[in-house]
Amino acid sequence: MASGVETIIFETPRDNCKIFVSNLVSDTSLDLLRSLFTDIGPVYDVWVEEASTTASIEPHEAFHHADDPLIGSGPSTWAIVTFFTPTAAISSLSLNGCFFASRPLKVTLFRRRNQLSSDEAPSSRPLSIRRSVELMNTFLPMRWTSEVVSMELLEFQGDGRDLLFKGSWRCCAKVVLDGAVEIIGVGIGSHVGEKYEVIQRAKKSALTNARKDAFSRLAIVMISMTKVGYYVSPTPLVAQSSELKSP
Repeated sequence: MASGVETIIFETPRDNCKIFVSNLVSDTSLDLLRSLFTDIGPVYDVWVEEASTTASIEPHEAFHHADDPLIGSGPSTWAIVTFFTPTAAISSLSLNGCFFASRPLKVTLFRRRNQLSSDEAPSSRPLSIRRSVELMNTFLPMRWTSEVVSMELLEFQGDGRDLLFKGSWRCCAKVVLDGAVEIIGVGIGSHVGEKYEVIQRAKKSALTNARKDAFSRLAIVMISMTKVGYYVSPTPLVAQSSELKSP
C-alpha cells in the first residue's frame, strides 16, 4: 500500500486516480489483477479490454512499440485500474516492468485522447448505495444500520382526469455506526407517471439520495490496510448534485 495516511471519501474517483496497464495476456483474470493492485492501495474498479478497442485512450498507450525493449511489438490486452486516491495511482507505477501471468506489465498514468482542462474534466459525484456499502464492508467491518427519520411531501400534481402525476418528496435518513455514531442525510426524490408509481418511486429516490448525502459526510482514514479509522464531517465532503439538496 502507498505509504503515509490515505483518506477515502464516498465519491466516484477522478481521472487522476486511474492508471493504464498494458501487455496483458488475452485471458487475464480480473480478480488476480485487482488483487495485485489492491496491495498498492484501495481499488475502486478494474476494466479490461482487448487492444483493438482503444476508445478514448491514447493510441500509443494501447499498443506496443517495436522499439520498446520491455514489451516488443504487437497489440495486447489492456486495462484501466481506478484507485480511490491519486496517491495510490502514482505508487502503482512501481509495478511497471513486473511480471504478471508471464508477461512484464507496462503501467502508466491514465490520460484521455483529448486531455481535458480542470474545468472540463468530469466532476466527481457521490457513490451509489451499492458502492458505498461495498466500501463500508471492505474497510469498516463494523455493525451499521440505516433508517428513515422523516419523509415529507413537497409537491403532488394531477387528478383523476390526468394520465400523468408529478410528485416530489424530501427524506431525512440516518446512518448509524456501531450503534452510537449517527450521520444525518437529506435527499429529494421526484417522479412523473401513474399515481401510485409516482408515490412509490419518488419516495424510494428520496431515501436513496438521503443515504448518499449521509455517506458523503463520512471519510475513511487508512494508515495501512490493517489500521483503519474514520471521521464524520458536519457538511458533505462530496460535491452534491441538485437532486440531493434541499430546495
